[in-house]
Amino acid sequence: MEEIEGARKNRQAQVGIFVFAAAAVPDGLQSFARYGNDLVITWDPDDPESDLYIKAALSVGRALVIRENHESIETEHAVAAIEFATRTIEKQLGHLDQIKTWAETAKNSGEKIADRANRMRADLAKEVDALDTQIMGLKTNGAQA
Repeated sequence: MEEIEGARKNRQAQVGIFVFAAAAVPDGLQSFARYGNDLVITWDPDDPESDLYIKAALSVGRALVIRENHESIETEHAVAAIEFATRTIEKQLGHLDQIKTWAETAKNSGEKIADRANRMRADLAKEVDALDTQIMGLKTNGAQA
């Protein structure tokens, strides 16, 4: 937060956006979070879905700048709407993270189920072959008696 505050002051900016590479995100950090006039997001260049965080941060950043530049009674409703939209975006991006985690879990579980089914099929096929061999042996021995 100190780094983004310094960068914002050096550039005389009203809003700061700090982007963490997905591989360098500290534990417990949300993919999209707002701290006053600073936004902290994560981005993975190999995941096009994470581009949404950048677009959302730019949109929220613009809205925050407009809010600061228009502090009058007429814009209070707009400011409230911007604030609500920001909270909604944060919430929905959190839900996207959950959905992605659930989808990956389902995919991994599906792969495990398919692998188990394939191994069971192979084991059962071996057992059927072993039974067939035993039955043939019994039929052959019974016919000779």
